Amino acid sequence: EDVPYMQKVMVSKCNAVGKPVIVATQMLDSMEASIRPTRAEANDVFNAVFDGADGVMLSGETGNGAHPPHVVSVMSRVCHRAESALLGEEREDELNQWRV
Repeated sequence: EDVPYMQKVMVSKCNAVGKPVIVATQMLDSMEASIRPTRAEANDVFNAVFDGADGVMLSGETGNGAHPPHVVSVMSRVCHRAESALLGEEREDELNQWRV
């Protein structure tokens, strides 16, 4: 239960002193067998980028997984979405599609 907080602290401290930081914590682990990540996994990737990580890393998902290229594609899309949000490039019409 302390991991999310400590991850944010470590990323912040690395950024403060100009040290590159990579988050590598079974980011899309369910995708070793599944074609889709869990909501929590996608959220973890997004938050790592949003918090200032310089990189995110895959391991078993691509080394042992059933769909390595797809996993990389999913990771890339989530990272790009987080980077766009950081840069203020989110558009209202894109957000409206998710509203009920």
